[in-house]
Amino acid sequence: MKKSAKNIACSEGRYENFSGVIMWGGTEGDVENATFTLEDLVDFKSIIFHSGIWVNGIWEDGAWEKGTWKDGVWKRGVWEGGTWEYGTWEKGYWKDGTWKDGNWESGIWVSGTWENGDWYGGIWGNGIWKSGGWKDGTWEKGNWENGTWIAGVWENGTWESGTWERGIWQDGIWKDGIWKDGRWYAGNWEGGNWKDGVWENGIWVAGVWENGIWKTGYDKNKCTRIVNPNNWKN
Repeated sequence: MKKSAKNIACSEGRYENFSGVIMWGGTEGDVENATFTLEDLVDFKSIIFHSGIWVNGIWEDGAWEKGTWKDGVWKRGVWEGGTWEYGTWEKGYWKDGTWKDGNWESGIWVSGTWENGDWYGGIWGNGIWKSGGWKDGTWEKGNWENGTWIAGVWENGTWESGTWERGIWQDGIWKDGIWKDGRWYAGNWEGGNWKDGVWENGIWVAGVWENGIWKTGYDKNKCTRIVNPNNWKN
């Protein structure tokens, strides 16, 4: 175990219950009660963060196993699990954990729980989205509970509620919410307000249709018509 009189971790090795500053390979951050390993690899210097609290700073690269991230900038690396409270994620690979708030710029989200924040781009693989703003990117599957979708591609999953501004919906289950514009290719629409857009195909169960282009589709009984004609306004 390494110890530093100045509470600066700046040499290779394992540190346990360390409180101070990590300075390693472009990473500089304040930590509390942290256990981590600094590695000097052939092409770059990396960190394996085993546990503890990241208070603030810049994370350049490495692997995060568990712990609490309070604030700062994550440039790249692999996040295995733990709690992200706030900060900016530039790119990397998120495997699991809880995201409470902050800005996601790019990267791959495999699974986990997103509570709030702004998503600007990247790939969402699976997980639970509770609230926040989706600006752009690709949603592969998962459960969307609430929030605002600005743009992007939805491949599959369940939409519980929220506001859809525009984008491409490929397949999935829409339960409730407001659809403002975009293109719907397939899936089940179970309720909510469709304001405008292009409906290519799918199953309409219930809801309010205000405007748009309906190309083809079916109701729950496989009839080629809208389920509730009174809600078909144009």
